Amino acid sequence: MGKKVSAADGTFDYQLRYAWAVCPYGAFAHDPASRIVKIALIAPADYKQYFDWGGITDYLIKRAQVLI
Repeated sequence: MGKKVSAADGTFDYQLRYAWAVCPYGAFAHDPASRIVKIALIAPADYKQYFDWGGITDYLIKRAQVLI
């Protein structure tokens, strides 16, 4: 999960990314916004089947594996 932040005048730009380890709390029922249709535990090597943020993605996944 992440967020890209820019100043209104364009003087700075940065991206903040989060990584976390989670455990199931219960069965997935639904997303009220209907954007998420499934929650899945995936192997880090398979992430591009689910999302790709461009060139930085490989670095972020490798770094998350070190931190978690």
